[in-house]
Amino acid sequence: MGNYVFPAVIIPLFICLFIIARFITVLLHELGHAIPALIFTKEKVTVFLGSYGVTKTSKHLGLGKRLSFYFKLNPFAWRSGMVIHSPENVSVRKNLIILFMGTSFPIFIAIVTLWVVFALDMNGFLKLFTLIFLLSALFDLRNLYSNAEPILLVNGLHTHNDGYQIRKSLAYRKNFKIIAPAYKLYESEQYAEAIKLFRKLNPVFIDNDVFVIVLTAYLHCKDFNGGKEFYQMMLKVDNRPSADSNIFFNIALIESLSGNHQLAMDFYSKSIELDGKNTNSISNRGYTYSLLEQFDEAINDFNTVIEIEPESSYAFANIGYAKIKLGLREEGLADINKAISLDEKNSYAYRNLGLYYLNEGNYKEAKFNLQFAYDINPDTHMIKEYMLLTEERFGSDFKV
Repeated sequence: MGNYVFPAVIIPLFICLFIIARFITVLLHELGHAIPALIFTKEKVTVFLGSYGVTKTSKHLGLGKRLSFYFKLNPFAWRSGMVIHSPENVSVRKNLIILFMGTSFPIFIAIVTLWVVFALDMNGFLKLFTLIFLLSALFDLRNLYSNAEPILLVNGLHTHNDGYQIRKSLAYRKNFKIIAPAYKLYESEQYAEAIKLFRKLNPVFIDNDVFVIVLTAYLHCKDFNGGKEFYQMMLKVDNRPSADSNIFFNIALIESLSGNHQLAMDFYSKSIELDGKNTNSISNRGYTYSLLEQFDEAINDFNTVIEIEPESSYAFANIGYAKIKLGLREEGLADINKAISLDEKNSYAYRNLGLYYLNEGNYKEAKFNLQFAYDINPDTHMIKEYMLLTEERFGSDFKV
């Protein structure tokens, strides 16, 4: 009988104690983040146990006016959890304290508990449990390892583990003298100078928000080769967040404006895979389909945009153009007029209206609408080429 005591009793007991210790460790970990957040900020602090932001199917517990808990009744779901607090007016130093406390607070409580139990020579069961509790708290040191794999939140945003956020905060503190003036240069539309500063940052710590800003700066400068070199370098950097939908949209735009339409299509599709409601990517893929004379596919994309954004003037303007190219002239004209009614300053609507009249042989209306599109936005895609085509056909005299 004694031979079966260890496997039948001791092992299950050890497992139960470890599970209980893990529940306590997770709770103390989140409290370790929440307590300094309450001290350093004046806003509400919300703790989630068992989810990354689920409120509807979680139980709610409010402690005072500023601290709230949302927790799953099933404690086995507590492997996931997070704390949300206002980042405003929190210095890098304070943010580092908030991050480090998640791991250090359970260890501190476990050490104090262990010391009390052994100092008072309490019974062996409590001694065993406090030892297991300390092991559980030490096990959480793994959270200090920087993992670049993003954690998807319920609201569609991403966060990262404590180690990555700590590493990012340290890098931000080191690079703050670069980031702050770079942002100011970008906001003042000094894009080339902003790029020079952003490129001085360690690529590992360029997050997706900065990644997008640098890409758009290259687009503003029309430096497509520079933008391509930058994004290719960034996509090869290890231990940084995966590129998101907006990044792939801007990469696709760089390739599209460089004339690499098939490569642009691949990146637009990657963007849409990550966010099926990214209307910028869907619209631009539809436009690229038109450039490749795949008008049925273009119409499908623009219809998708209209389903998401029923008042998208850009989508109506370009679905009209695609329909005209398929021979549905009057239906396409109606869509272009719809686009103008939605936005009287949509240069693509007037450009496409000019092309409609150009195909109809109506020089006067073609010239008027192409000129109007140019006056609204001289960077409207291929507007100068279409104006030149009109000149060749009718001897027009556009004002450029």
